[in-house]
Amino acid sequence: MEDKQLIITDEKGNEQLCEIIFTMDIEDRSYVIFTVPDSDEVSAAEYIPNPSKEGEGTFKDIEDDYVWEQLEDALESYQQELDEEDDEDDDDTEN
Repeated sequence: MEDKQLIITDEKGNEQLCEIIFTMDIEDRSYVIFTVPDSDEVSAAEYIPNPSKEGEGTFKDIEDDYVWEQLEDALESYQQELDEEDDEDDDDTEN
């Protein structure tokens, strides 16, 4: 996994380079929230690191509603912070 990017390989072997929005740990598990290129789609998956290859791992679908709620809350907070930063930047450019 590169810094701020990840490559997802589907079951047919097709690779897709995605942009990482942020990562988050919940109950001793790691999750990644990312955007899919050429779309407005935001997705998330559990990240399971490969112990023998630094920076590589696999992704697992999230099936736990509690985890989804935590990730959705974190994403909402993240987006609010970005909006506030944009508002502050707009205020700075007006002065």
